[in-house]
Amino acid sequence: MPMITKSSSDIVAEQFANDWLLVVENDHEMWTQLVDDVKELDYNVIATTAYLREEWDVLVDQMETQVSKISDVAGLLLRQMLVMGDRPFELIARYVIERVKEVEQ
Repeated sequence: MPMITKSSSDIVAEQFANDWLLVVENDHEMWTQLVDDVKELDYNVIATTAYLREEWDVLVDQMETQVSKISDVAGLLLRQMLVMGDRPFELIARYVIERVKEVEQ
């Protein structure tokens, strides 16, 4: 099994964050909700990271449940591919907090 090095795990985190932001920034309702969430969390990177990760984990759970109805193995594969650590959500949190602060100045 190939081992993921620190540099390649950073690349994966950055790609995930970029893809996630591409979707959210291009959906007015999602972006507005995210900005509101950042403000409610007092622009706190740690709290925002945790919030975003929890939301993602709930979504992954829901997807796995649905896919497992088709195939247990497919559900496990989906979960394995979509479970992320904190890093991509930290990158997202830092980016969004910075953008929101820029707009407010």
